[in-house]
Amino acid sequence: MIRWIHRHSEYQEFIRADLVIRTKFFTTIPLQTDIPEFAYGLTISRKIGKAFIRNLLRRRIKAWFRQTAHSLPIGIKVILIAKPDAGKLAWQQLDAELSDIIARIRQETRAFT
Repeated sequence: MIRWIHRHSEYQEFIRADLVIRTKFFTTIPLQTDIPEFAYGLTISRKIGKAFIRNLLRRRIKAWFRQTAHSLPIGIKVILIAKPDAGKLAWQQLDAELSDIIARIRQETRAFT
């Protein structure tokens, strides 16, 4: 099951995070939970670009998570913070970037268990 984080109280949980994954286009903060689901939140600031660019990026990220829901790790909450160049990504680049992030989350969270 996949869930979108949109409440402020859930974002506050990430203050205590032990792991931060940085790439060229995103900063990602994952947390392990006992809940059997994958949850994600997005932070896309005005530094990304105008509203239509931010909304396009948001829609593409949500679509990517829906398409790959079957292969996402269970028991993980993730916050994706977009960096300024993220708005310029083509779909193939976004797919590769997010796939790499999920692979790194899998690898790093195994190290913590």
